[in-house]
Amino acid sequence: MNLDDRVSARRIMTLLRLVGEVEWARIAVGPTLEGKARPPLIVWRFKERNKPLEEQFALAVNSFHGRIDWLLDRTSRNWVLMPREVSVALREGGWRTDTELILHIAATRPDFSQDSMEDLEEMIGHLEHAME
Repeated sequence: MNLDDRVSARRIMTLLRLVGEVEWARIAVGPTLEGKARPPLIVWRFKERNKPLEEQFALAVNSFHGRIDWLLDRTSRNWVLMPREVSVALREGGWRTDTELILHIAATRPDFSQDSMEDLEEMIGHLEHAME
């Protein structure tokens, strides 16, 4: 996948709106400013709960099988979708921010970063189909 063909934040927002009205979102997808692949990080919260659609979305995420493992964390008000390896590194600590970690991974793990970007593209297609 060419970095210019990556999934867009607009496409992700359109997908999330199939589940419910999005009150807030931070979508970090695509290459770094230096043009390097980086692991995606998507954080959002819904304005109101829609448990049936939320469950459908979560099941669809969990049924996706890509190159890497993914984590959908919905234990707090903000939902988070990211590569599981990124979540583990954040929990282990040592990073001031999630952005600092993401940029470190982009610089030191280019293959993982590229795989995660390609996976996200495929996952979004999978989720769009599942939420039709």
